[in-house]
This record gives sequence, C-alpha cells and structure tokens, in this order.
Amino acid sequence: MDIRKRLTIRFSLIVISLFALFSISVYFFSSLHRKSEFYTRLKNRGTTVVQLLDNVKSMDKPLLQEIDKNTKNALYGEVIYLYDSNNKLIYDNSSAETNYSVNVSSLNKIAKNKDYEFSFGRSEALGFNYSGKEADYKVIISAYDELGLNGIKSLELILFIGSILAFASSYILGWIYSGSAMTPITRIIDDVDKITATALSLRLNEGKKQDEIERLAVTFNKMLDRIGMAFETQKGFISNASHELRTPLTAMWK
Repeated sequence: MDIRKRLTIRFSLIVISLFALFSISVYFFSSLHRKSEFYTRLKNRGTTVVQLLDNVKSMDKPLLQEIDKNTKNALYGEVIYLYDSNNKLIYDNSSAETNYSVNVSSLNKIAKNKDYEFSFGRSEALGFNYSGKEADYKVIISAYDELGLNGIKSLELILFIGSILAFASSYILGWIYSGSAMTPITRIIDDVDKITATALSLRLNEGKKQDEIERLAVTFNKMLDRIGMAFETQKGFISNASHELRTPLTAMWK
C-alpha cells in the first residue's frame, strides 16, 4: 500500500472517530434531556390532577375522569393513580387497556424517596408525594412519550445518514489532501529520475527551504555536489594515470 492510500485511510479514520464521538455525545445528551423533560411533564400533570382533587372536595371520580379525558395537556396513554397516606386508592383513570398493578413496594419507595422513576412496557412512570391542604397523597402517573421518542428515532436516522456521508466525504477529501501533500515528493521523484551519470549537473528545486521536503531537496543537492566532486576527482586521477602510463610506454616503443 502506497503512502497516499495510507494517509487517506488514516485521515478517514480520524474524521470518522471524531464524528462518532460527536454523534454519541449528541444522542446521549438528547436522550437525557428528553427523559428529564418528560418526567417534568409527568410531575406537572400529576400535580394538576391531585390539586384539583384536593381543592374541590365535592369532586367525584366520574367527573374528574371526564375532565381528564377533555384536558388539553393530557399525555399519550396517560394513567394516574392517587393514594392516601394509608395506601388506599382514592382515584384512578385507568382502563382495561392501560391498567397495571401497583404493589405495596412501589408505594413504600414513593414514601421514602422524593421522586420514584420507573417504567413498565413502553411507558415511563413517576411516583411522588404531594402534601395537600388537609391530607397527604401518593401520586403515580405514567404515559408514553410518543413525541419525544419519535424525535430520538429521527435523530438516530439523521446521525446514521450523517455518519455515512461523513465517511464518504472524509475519504474523498482525504484522497485529495494526501494527493496535495504528496505532490512535492512526486516532483522530487520525477526530478531524481532525470539525474544520471551523464547529467550530474541537474539539481532539485529547493523552493524557499522552509519545510521538510524542501530541506530534503537541499540535502540531496549537497549529496549530488559531493558525488560530482568525487566523479571529477576520479576523472582527473584516471586522466593523470593514463598520461603517466602512456609516456613510458611510448618511450619503450621508440
């Protein structure tokens, strides 16, 4: 594998690694934000219902359920359970499709903790305590964050497509970049190929002598100067030796 291909692959790997780290960070913090925001909505919705029940003593279960059905800020698949301090169920808006069992362990966790977050199926639930005017309540509210989870799925698709585009772009740009970086070396190779024993006077272009490639050309030219001097010395020695040998031989033949 030549240097250009190695540079392209390394450049692509660096870009992809950085983009992957960025994507993971975006996905992680987006998921945290979605979850935090949804649990805030759950608590606000549960607080609204328990306040309504606590403030209006004459409010009965059917009427409160009717209000729940027609409220504008109801959550998708919303289920609310209200318990008194003795863990007695005093209100719920569940149906046969949305009903789930609440055990004593969950109620005890709500009593001990400020907020108790849990999930069942695809729904997320929150349990918390509420101190009313004349009584204390345990509130359990659950719902499915359809909008938020759809947003996360869309984000996954965007990041996946972005990863493919980033890989393709990084490889193309890396190939162009490595080609540009290798141009001075390619030029040196072409110039060196022109230098032969009969053309030792040729020299490499040294440019401004600022980067490593240009300093390499300077070093190579110095080496050519030394080789040229050695060739000249050798030629002079051969010329002198030939002359010294030719003189006595000529005398002998005479």
